[in-house]
Amino acid sequence: MSKKILTYLLVTLAITSLFYDEFWGLNAFLSAIIFIIGIVITTDKTKRNTNLNSFHWWFAVFLFVANGFASFYIHNQFSGILFYFSLFYFAAINAVANQSLPIGTIQGTYSFFTGFYNLTTLIGERLEKSKTTAENKKWTKSLIYIIPIIIFIIFLKLYQTADETFYEWTKFINLDWVSWGFIGFFLLLTAILYGIFFLTPNEALVTIENKASNTISNNYDDKAQRYMGIENEGKIAKSILVMLILMLGLYNFIDLRFIFSELYLPNADFRYSALLHGGVDALIFSIVFVILIISYLFRGQLNFRASKSLKIVAIIWLAMNLLMIATTSIKAAEYITHWGLTYKRIGVYIYLILATAGLLLTIIKVLKIKSFWFLLRNTSLAFFTCFTLMGLIDWDKRIVSYNLQLSPTQIDFNYLHNLGQDTYPDLLDYYRINNQMPHIKSDPELWNNVFNNFDMARERLRYKKTISSWRSMVWREHTLLNRMNLYQLKYKKQFYRGS
Repeated sequence: MSKKILTYLLVTLAITSLFYDEFWGLNAFLSAIIFIIGIVITTDKTKRNTNLNSFHWWFAVFLFVANGFASFYIHNQFSGILFYFSLFYFAAINAVANQSLPIGTIQGTYSFFTGFYNLTTLIGERLEKSKTTAENKKWTKSLIYIIPIIIFIIFLKLYQTADETFYEWTKFINLDWVSWGFIGFFLLLTAILYGIFFLTPNEALVTIENKASNTISNNYDDKAQRYMGIENEGKIAKSILVMLILMLGLYNFIDLRFIFSELYLPNADFRYSALLHGGVDALIFSIVFVILIISYLFRGQLNFRASKSLKIVAIIWLAMNLLMIATTSIKAAEYITHWGLTYKRIGVYIYLILATAGLLLTIIKVLKIKSFWFLLRNTSLAFFTCFTLMGLIDWDKRIVSYNLQLSPTQIDFNYLHNLGQDTYPDLLDYYRINNQMPHIKSDPELWNNVFNNFDMARERLRYKKTISSWRSMVWREHTLLNRMNLYQLKYKKQFYRGS
């Protein structure tokens, strides 16, 4: 048996042991580390040295490990999805250096689905090959020992199950960790992970990646450019950009005037709320159009033959879009100050961060004469990195902690309660301090639900702890249960309760 196959089987066995009959948690983080170590060991020396000296490879490792850690530290569906995408990207970047995130994830997905076919083909080839070569002699020799051991374990488990006396006589051979379910799960993972561990690059995707240059050729030509002519295209581009600058200048002027003269007035609440909700939706589309327009205008000869003033005008327009993002951020911050955090308002800030990254990369594209593929590669990686970092934050806890500091008339208790179990201890602490206040007494049904859901959540976490091991640990749930166990709830027939 080759070193690569043996290492792969050991890695799969370790991952099976971590996940079998367990929940998603610490095992995801440990599996990421084990998988990376296994990949490094089985990669040939020349390729391994190249990877270890590559920034892209290490960044793919960071994304994979960070999303594995997020599954342990926070654990939600979002971090789970990112974990799979980062796995595919890491496997692809390990096989073919400097792949972009979009092509890399497609490459990993392709190899994942073709892996079972490749595995069965490999097994068939091994069985059909002549036994004359040294390698196949080793393979045959290893089977002489492996097959009897496997059959021995199978029949031992069967006989131990069938007869208690036989079990008593043979129980010193402790194979309790082996079960049919474990064996089945191991075989399933062996088939599933093969295509990722031994990634087979799709040559068509590799060709697309190689042809997609980050730079623009100085002899680039297309039908639109030939039809319009470089000079006319430059004039049209400048006219468009000047017109958009004037329009955006008016927009920014109105925004700045509102921020400095009206935003912080006591009666400004309703107005900036309307401006924020209406403005963000428009901002989403406008920034996308900005990037697409600039990418199209500076796709070819305008990068080399247009006047410097055209680039200056383009940079001014992009900078004014950054100013629009800044004013929107200020309005969003003031809105949150008055009405608290929600996932939608957090989403506004995440979008503004992504938009800023996109605009900054677009400025680099114009100044450094980069292609649309440069923009696509780097924005996708920037976006994925942002999502990875967002997945390391317990947003439910952040939201409830921030919102409970607001005045009672600004707190949406139903929204906080509906966020889930992470909010219950904070809500109970708030109730214990303010249970005689009118805004608490006015909604007894809500607080009954908080108490009842607290109990159910605590019992659910306790039960999960009893039926799982350290491999399923989620740090957020671990600290939450420890905090919940400190509460001694006293029930009364009425809704008022103490803690």
